[in-house]
Amino acid sequence: ESKYEGELKAALAQYRELREQANSMDATALDAARQAVRPDMEREAYQQTRGVYGKRYDSGLMKRSHRDVAATLEEKRPLSVQAQARAMRIKNEQKPDKKAATPQNLER
Repeated sequence: ESKYEGELKAALAQYRELREQANSMDATALDAARQAVRPDMEREAYQQTRGVYGKRYDSGLMKRSHRDVAATLEEKRPLSVQAQARAMRIKNEQKPDKKAATPQNLER
């Protein structure tokens, strides 16, 4: 437990330092820097979590954590591939079918 306490204190100190730096940075530059490191950090967090929980790992918990972090950082995250496909499918279902039989098409 003391090992983790030391790591936590170091991480909090680093967080405070980075937070101070972030306040002096341009918001656009900060967002670009955040997006540049985020995939690697997410992958590392996934691996650590997976290693700790092993067979009891819950991917749903990880997805909820991603949403919570994005909400905390007030980020607009891009849609996942599955969400994009679902949105496209819904959009296509809402469009009227051009080949559907209509009175105008039947007269032709």
